[in-house]
Amino acid sequence: MKSLVQSNIFSSSISPASLSDTLRDYFKKYLASLDASEQTKIHYRRRLKQFAIWVEDENLSTIENQSILDYKKFLRTKGHEASTIGAYLVAVRQFFQWAEVKRIHPDVTRGIKGVKRPRGFRRDALTIPQIHKLLDSIERSTLIGKRDYAMINLMIRVGLRSIEVVRCRVSDIRPVSSSSIGLWVHGKGRDEADEYVVITEDCLNPIMEYISSRPSLKQDAPLFASLSDNSYGSGISTCTVRRVVKERLQAAGLKTPRICSHSLRHSCLSIAVQNGASIFDAQRLGRHQDISTTQRYIHLNQRSQGIGENSVANALKK
Repeated sequence: MKSLVQSNIFSSSISPASLSDTLRDYFKKYLASLDASEQTKIHYRRRLKQFAIWVEDENLSTIENQSILDYKKFLRTKGHEASTIGAYLVAVRQFFQWAEVKRIHPDVTRGIKGVKRPRGFRRDALTIPQIHKLLDSIERSTLIGKRDYAMINLMIRVGLRSIEVVRCRVSDIRPVSSSSIGLWVHGKGRDEADEYVVITEDCLNPIMEYISSRPSLKQDAPLFASLSDNSYGSGISTCTVRRVVKERLQAAGLKTPRICSHSLRHSCLSIAVQNGASIFDAQRLGRHQDISTTQRYIHLNQRSQGIGENSVANALKK
């Protein structure tokens, strides 16, 4: 493959538009070489496209280490969270690491630090009264009401991520023992539905009510389907899941900057820990690969009890 440097593509004589187009061409080659799921490639494609647009908007004719620092500052000005900025930088960093190995361009991201994430959780959990208020606010006489209730109730009770909701199929609900029904989950970074969560009766009944309202339903059909005219019956997207949860939270008067769709998963795991689930039970429920992620819920629960503060208060009592 001919080097970008050798062909003077990054020289001062090239126009910013040509540089942006060249980047896009190499992004395609890079993405084609990735041993990753199609969903991962979609995320990388979107993030790299943003970088190419920025390069063109900034009228750059070369990309250097300072360019990456400037891009990092640009992402900060857009108001993105640390995790989002980090994701955009990872995509750019991995592209230039690949480009250096392929002798296309030196890795100009070397030495660029990531973005520190704030301590603790970025989203708040819902309290139990808030959860009841949210679920009670969903009118269930319509198909869309049945779907939204079943989906949100499921996310709260078993802590599904948005991507896991999207991947659910009707056939993923099946017995896991003589007395238990499970939902097999196609988790983040997984190739198939290879873990399950136990579905209690309060979780299963709304799902079955919703399923029974859908005509001619096949076993491989998406568990939660689109109801729009253009895509009726097809699977919903993660954007739809987030939008539905946001709208239902707003309707219940519960939406704040720190409460969103991920708060439902956060609520599930927080409630489990607060009500006696062991760290291993919580890990299996949350499907955390690293138990240190689960430990954050244990620490949060312990911290919320104010043990240190109460010990000082008790010592100072007269």
